[in-house]
Amino acid sequence: MKPTRKPVSDPSQSDVQAALAAMDADELRQVVGEVMLELDDCAQGRVASAIIRRGARGGSGWAPAALDGADVAEAVAFAQAADQKRRRQYGHAASLVAACVASDGSPETGRWAAALRRRYGRFPAFCAELDRRLGSA
Repeated sequence: MKPTRKPVSDPSQSDVQAALAAMDADELRQVVGEVMLELDDCAQGRVASAIIRRGARGGSGWAPAALDGADVAEAVAFAQAADQKRRRQYGHAASLVAACVASDGSPETGRWAAALRRRYGRFPAFCAELDRRLGSA
């Protein structure tokens, strides 16, 4: 009968901290690079952002490369597309509220619509859509 191995337990935090303290900067960079290869895209992005933020705040004077015009244009286009999508969703939600008000017509439904407008008053685009749709309901 073959001997079975005992599962290795996770290292203690104190062992991890001691190992980190024992490494020089080049060894730490190598470990971070190896670990990043094992992360999924989302986690890798978060770690890369944290490394860049920490590096830029340090006393070395290092800063990440500036974005070029194409990168800035892409970011602006993405933000505009997201804003348009959100505004379409506001329009759909406002249409549903207006349909409920129009189909029921009771004072309670009117109060419900007014409460929705108050609750989401910090979203002026939604309130404008709601006002527009309720005015035509």
